[in-house]
Formats: sequence, C-alpha cells, structure tokens
Amino acid sequence: MKNSSGVFCGLDMPEEESSAEFVRRWAEDMRQSKEEKARVWSERFKDTKRDVLQQLIAIVDEEFPDEGSGTGKGKDKMQPQELARFFSEKLGDETLDVHYWLLFLAILSKRPPLTSSAAFHPLITTADETNFSTETLGEVYTYEPLDFENQEVRVLVLEPSPNTVSDIYGHMVRLPLKTLASLGVIRYPFAALSYVWGKEEATKTIFLHGKRMKVKPNLFLALKCLRDPVVPTLLWIDALCINQKNNEEKSNQVSLMAQIYYNAGHVLMWVGAENHGSGHALLPLYLYDLEQVFKKRGMSEETEKRLHDLECYAMTLEHNVALHDILQRPYWTRVWIVQEVLLAQKATICCGPFVSSWNSVVEISGCNSTGGGFVNLSYTGHEKPLAGQLGEIYAREHYIPGPKKFLDVLTLGRDREATMHHDYIYAFLGIAKVSPDEFMPDYNKAPDIVYKDTFEFIIKQSNDLDVLNLCKRYKNEEKFGESVAIKWPSWLPDWSDKYAEGRLNEMTSMLTSKGHRSYNASAGRVAEFSLSGDRQHLTIRGILFDSVEFVSQHEWPTSAGEDWEVYRQRWSEDGAVSNPYGTAHAQRLALAHTTFLGQASVDELPVFSGTVMAAEDDLISDAEKSLNFTFFRDPQEPPHPKRLLLPATFSNTALAKTKIDLDSSFEEQCKQAVEAFSETLDEIGKGPTPESLDGPSFNRMIHLTRDIAAISGIKKQCSMFQSRFFGTSLGYIGRGPIPIRQGDLVFILFGAKTPFILRKDQSMKLYRLVGEAYVHGIMGGTAAQSKESTTITII
Repeated sequence: MKNSSGVFCGLDMPEEESSAEFVRRWAEDMRQSKEEKARVWSERFKDTKRDVLQQLIAIVDEEFPDEGSGTGKGKDKMQPQELARFFSEKLGDETLDVHYWLLFLAILSKRPPLTSSAAFHPLITTADETNFSTETLGEVYTYEPLDFENQEVRVLVLEPSPNTVSDIYGHMVRLPLKTLASLGVIRYPFAALSYVWGKEEATKTIFLHGKRMKVKPNLFLALKCLRDPVVPTLLWIDALCINQKNNEEKSNQVSLMAQIYYNAGHVLMWVGAENHGSGHALLPLYLYDLEQVFKKRGMSEETEKRLHDLECYAMTLEHNVALHDILQRPYWTRVWIVQEVLLAQKATICCGPFVSSWNSVVEISGCNSTGGGFVNLSYTGHEKPLAGQLGEIYAREHYIPGPKKFLDVLTLGRDREATMHHDYIYAFLGIAKVSPDEFMPDYNKAPDIVYKDTFEFIIKQSNDLDVLNLCKRYKNEEKFGESVAIKWPSWLPDWSDKYAEGRLNEMTSMLTSKGHRSYNASAGRVAEFSLSGDRQHLTIRGILFDSVEFVSQHEWPTSAGEDWEVYRQRWSEDGAVSNPYGTAHAQRLALAHTTFLGQASVDELPVFSGTVMAAEDDLISDAEKSLNFTFFRDPQEPPHPKRLLLPATFSNTALAKTKIDLDSSFEEQCKQAVEAFSETLDEIGKGPTPESLDGPSFNRMIHLTRDIAAISGIKKQCSMFQSRFFGTSLGYIGRGPIPIRQGDLVFILFGAKTPFILRKDQSMKLYRLVGEAYVHGIMGGTAAQSKESTTITII
C-alpha cells in the first residue's frame, strides 16, 4: 500500500519487495535459531513501534493542536499508559468512559475527588481501613464474610505504581449487586479479569490491606502489567475476590459470575506474558481499533486513510505467526473463558503490555470463519484451534443470537481444562441462561452427584435423550470393561472426559442445524424415563430393533473393502439373507450414505446437505473415492432410475417447501430444483441488507453461507469418524462404537435421535449402554413407527 513516490504514511520506506525477495526473507527467518529469531523480531518491532508512535502523535497533534496532555509532558515523552489515557479522553472511545472510571477510582481509593460533587459512595464498604501499618506486612490476609442476600461481591482496588518491579499492593471493597440493580446501574464500575490459573503453585506474594497473600505466577504477572502508574485500577478476579477455601461462598459467587462478566465495565482477556512476537501480533489490531474510533468520531477521510495505511504498515511479515502463537496459548484451554468472553459486552485481549479489542481479533484475524462461512453454536468444530471455535461462536452470537440448549453449550467444555470437575458444568450455566433457582452450583457435592443432577436437568428441560450421545466413547473393549468395574453408570456422561480418549466428535453434536439435531430415529417420541432411588439405574422405554450379526475386526475404514464383501455375500439379493434395501444399487447407496453418516442428501435427513445438485451415482462415486475401493456392480444388473440428491442447505427457504418429483425424469427433477433454488435467492434478496444485520432474510443468508462452507468438511469428518462397521441379523448396515460385538442389541430409545447399541448384563435383566450408532434405513423414524415398545433398565 505504498504510493508511487516511495513514501508511506510520511515515512521513507524501502523499495517494495518482490515475491522472490519476500520468500527469501521468510526462508531466512525459518532457518534462524529460536534465540536469533527472537532478537531479530524484537529489533524489527522496535523500528515499527517507533514509526507508528511518531505517526500517531502527529495525527493527534493535528486533530487537537491546542490541547496538552495534562501531565506537563509532551506527547512524545508520555508513557504508554498515559498516551492511551490521553487518546481515550480526546477520542471519547465508547469502550471506556475515562471520566466515569477515574471518578469511581478516586472514590474507592479515598483520593481527592475529580469534581467537587464527588463524595464517598455509600454503597461501597471496605473490609479494612485502606491505610495500613507496616507492622501488618507479616500477617496473612483473611477474608471477611459477604452478604449473600444482597448479592455482595468483592472488588480488588489495585494500587498504582510507576515502578514496574515494585511490590503489589491493594485492598478489597464490597459491592452489593442487588442494590446497584435497584438503582438502575447496569454497568459495574470495574473490569473483570479472564485468565488461566495455571498448574503452578501459588508462590508469589502480594499485599492486601498490608497483609500477605500468595498468588500464582500468571496472576502475579497480570497484576504487574495491568497496574496503572497513576490511578488505582478496579478489578474483579475470581482467585482473589472469592474465598476459594469456602465452598459455600464459592458456590454463591459462581452463581453470580455470568452477571458479573455480562455487566462488567470491561472484560480483560489476559493471555499471558509478552514474547518477541506479541507486539507484531497485536499492534495492527490495536490500530484497527483506533481506526474504528476515528470513524465514529467523524474524522476526515485523510486522517482515516493515514490510520489505515499505518495499520497496513504495522502488519509485518511476523504478524500472522505471532498471532497464531497467541491463539494457541493455554488461556484458550480453560473452561471458564468461554462464558467470560461470550458474555462480555466489551472485551480486550491483553498480552503483556500489548492490547487489542477481541472484536478486532474476531473480525480481521479470520478466527471466526470456516472457509468464509459461519458456524452455529452446536457445531463446535473440534479440529479447529480453541480460539477459533470461540471466535466462530462469538461471531454467530452477534449476527444470529438465539436460545441455546444447555446440552449444546456443555459440549464446548469437552476439550478444555478445569481445576475442579464441577466446573465442566458450572462454567456454562450463564451462557445457557440457567438461573440459580433452576440449578444452583454446590461445591460441597461430589462430582458424580453434580453430573447426575445435570443429567436429570437436561432431560427435563429438553424432553429428549440427546444427552446419551455424550456418554463415553471407548477406545476398546478393555476401556469399556474398566468403566464397568468402577460402577460408573453407562448412561451418565463424564463431562471431564476428553476427546483424546476416543471421542473425536459427537455424532449428533457435530451434525446439527441451528441447535437442533438432524437425526430422528425415534420419530419424535417424547422421552419416558425414571431413575432409581440411588440414581444408578435408568429405566426408559424404547424399541428393540435388531441384534448385531457381523462386526468388523478393525476400526473404520481400515478394512472397509473386505468388510463390505463379507456383508454383500451374506445379504445380497440371492444371498443367505435377503437384502433389506431391495436392489443392489440401493445396497451400494446404503453403503455410500453410511460412509458419510447420512449427511450427503435429504433422502433421510433435512439438514447439512451439499448445495450442488448431484445424482445418486455421484454420491456412490464420492464414497468409493473416500474408501479407496470400487463397490461391486454386476454386469447383468438392470439399469436403475437416475434420481436427484436434493440440496438441503436451504431448509429455511422455498427449496424446503418445494416437492421434487423423484419419479419424474432426471432432467425434470433438475429443472424443479433450479426453480426452487432461484426462488430461494429471490427470497434472500428481498429482505434487509446484510449491513442491517437484521431480519429473516439475513439469517437465511448466514445459514446458507455457513452450510455451503461446512459441507465438504462435514463429509470428510463423517467418513473418518471413529467407529466400527457392522451388520444386523435383518441385513441393515451401520457404524457403531468401538467395543461393539456380535450379539449386542440395536435399540431405538424414545426421545433419542440415534439408535443405541446396548449389551445385556450378566443378570440378563439389565443392560449397559455401549454407545450411539448410525444404522442406515432407520435414522428417519420409520422403524419407531412400526414396532412395539418395551421398558428396559440401563445400569
């Protein structure tokens, strides 16, 4: 973005690099040692930062020529925090009303007020006197009790210091949230810190009210970096503001955390210490933030252009690599950050001294996209980095907000870490808008009791058995046996169970649309269930569909060709058992659907299908390529009618309302589909424009874009989904859990979207749940409508 004179933003720049020079410099960087790379990157950033700062000061000087900094210093001599404050004051950045904040900070620190009308606020009480004696420095800080009835919380007042290596001092104040709400206060006068505790011991010392308190290294560093040199800083920090040794208080405060992070004046996402690349990562994003502020303020086009050029100048070769490093940090693995970030009205990423709004990271870093589309809440995309998952959900919530099922939200914690097992549940109550009256956190309960409470709550809330699809997936029979030995109920999900233990993706959690699972094996029947008094046995109603007759000796798709041949010889038109799918072509099509778990057409399922019109033979060809073998075709086989696989991406629109006559000629089928597709596009075009971010038309377009982008990835994931191929005694084929074996039973449970594989216990009266299954031909509910039901008990 350099002009023809070789001057960029007023800076003399080197001649523009050729592609070859760019590649050469990149290759040199890759060959450097870690230490040398850090030195080179740091030197480059010094130059970039110097140039950017000079240009920013020049821009502000032009916009505010007669205004000083108020510090007695020239702007070129100001510390970063002072410069940031100056910018915020002059630009009126809506993300941080500085005057409002400074007033509260002055009140809380008992400093002289900023205005004559300011006085000590009667709602705020201090646990101890702010002034303390040096004689207390050897004592350990102890917590005073909170007023639970008034929703009281502690807030840390972090004392300022211009010396970055000085000890950390602060004091606690108590804020009654219920009283603030009654007075109409909707934004709390503090910033809530979002960070990862870390596995290290609490070895660092800070001083609260002059008394010692041990904290973990990551929090200690955050306090050092977030401490202002001039004014106190108000922070809500879970590790400090909650007495972690008091389970009753912890349960109470955890129930308020959604409220705290939603109403906090700001959420600070502390991702950790800076390294040699942090500035390269965040400086361009910070400049993008400033550019947006200038636009809102109504700056001249020339100023906006200069800021934009400056942003491009700061977008160095190292930016993407450095940003990738930040988005891979342990911060993103913590279960609590999902709620903290998604609920935040204003959030800022902090990495050492460098900052950027979370909005900028989502908007221009690309972490919110799946090949250019949006992903819905339930499709968490576990192959993506955790930061990318969060960015996708964050983007969708801003464009297409809507209610979220508690179960869908809980899946977001399955590949994250928590200090306590309870937190895999409690960390997501706020996102699902589950009130304390419905589900109150209680750290005095054992984890398995909390998980059983969760199980009951989910089923009563949803009236379905989707939760059973979140039960453990076992790597092998031995792992299944270990679970039986410890008497963990087979129907109870262990929310701390990681995907690394055999669960790459949940079948039904992955295959979703707008929060509703796409299978319907039980034909919409409502769940009928009860738990035994000790909550070890689950009694439910369902249908025994069939028994497992043949099971592959290997995981899918290792021996798919050999397994198919064994099945075909037994269940063919002239085999020992009749083919339930009818013709040989239908049998091949069944295998193709099974390869992609039914997610390639609307033949059975109305969601997540490809948008390119194709014939059934095209799907079979795709499956042959995926499995790397050719499905058997008899040369004497009569020709079969050419049928269209309907695109289901447009399930909200005219295409879903159009009935394609599949018995008509293939050309006529295509014509009907094209007409419906055109009508869908017309519908999208009639509604509000995307810029308005409103209306059903925009929502349809977002879902359309998302599904188009996601289908190829969905099919690939389905084809590789960890499972085992099997055939039933009636000749149906499917893919089931790894421990499946001959003699296991295929059940359709009322309220469940998929069939389940159950195994009779030694008592022969009880069953164990082995796992979910895909059985082609019954996923749409046909079997549930034609067989008698029974009651079974699962242990």
